[in-house]
Amino acid sequence: MSEDIKEEAINGRKTRRLSGEGKYLYSLFGLERGAQEKDIKKAYRDLSRKFHPDKNVGASNHQENADKMAELGQANAILSDPTKKEIYDKWGSKGIVAANMLGGLDRVNRVTMGLCKVFRAFPNEI
Repeated sequence: MSEDIKEEAINGRKTRRLSGEGKYLYSLFGLERGAQEKDIKKAYRDLSRKFHPDKNVGASNHQENADKMAELGQANAILSDPTKKEIYDKWGSKGIVAANMLGGLDRVNRVTMGLCKVFRAFPNEI
């Protein structure tokens, strides 16, 4: 199993290990890595209808649906932005975290990713 999608229960909440593979967000949408923008939009729209808490008011798993919607929203924010998607495709979730730590998407490159790895700048889980 990919380190990117390995989940562990810590303090009662699920976390995901950071990865450089860049596959997890696509798997949320049921898409292959490098999917086109129109496919991402369609998958997000379909899944948001399925999991939106307001659409499933009487569902017994209301909190799970709300958590899933939050995760889908975060994935859509990354995959629908061409610059973030490029970084995610190249560096995975570590690239997105590095961009946030370094103060900009334009600062993510081979050198900064290497420095982040050497100095153990990445958290173990997100």
